[in-house]
Amino acid sequence: MYLVDIFITQIYYTPLSITIKAFYLKLVLYTILPYVKEHGGDALCLFTNSQINRKFYQKNGFREFNERFFTYMGKELGSWSYVYDL
Repeated sequence: MYLVDIFITQIYYTPLSITIKAFYLKLVLYTILPYVKEHGGDALCLFTNSQINRKFYQKNGFREFNERFFTYMGKELGSWSYVYDL
């Protein structure tokens, strides 16, 4: 069995950027998930601090398993963790 860590640190899109959103969805569903499964993985975990990304993950079958809030430079920020079971 292989343990594979893949880190995609930043992918940006705006709510109005449907093309980028569609690209990201296809990247995750048709490229990253099959790759992880082919190499013995049984889940994909993603992390975000964006409400827009949070909605995207929920809509596309990811399960939220952690929610945290912290303060940075006087501003409260959220961080959410998601898993997609393969």
